[in-house]
Amino acid sequence: MKVLLITAFYLFIGHSISVKEQTYYYFCVSRSIDTNSSIKTFLYTNIKDTTCNELDIKSITERWANFIKARCQNVSDCTSDLNYYKSYEDAKKQLDGFIKRNSAIHKLENVQF
Repeated sequence: MKVLLITAFYLFIGHSISVKEQTYYYFCVSRSIDTNSSIKTFLYTNIKDTTCNELDIKSITERWANFIKARCQNVSDCTSDLNYYKSYEDAKKQLDGFIKRNSAIHKLENVQF
């Protein structure tokens, strides 16, 4: 019975997180969590590519969170989102959408990460 449960758990985890390496295109964004904050800055990165697995993406996400934590000027904290896609075109479309939606209410700042 234990082997069956362990196997089921392994199969569930194996399907939810890909360990197969492939190329991903990603960008990172950050803004104030408090929409009423007087600091209205929207940080974003350029699109980058990496060949890795989804577990490695988690590591990049943690580095981005630490990068933002050290730079966040908002009392209420900041978001630290990493968005990744399997094609450059999808990543570009989404990044352009983020920039368009946030340009009217935030000061945009492209950061090197």
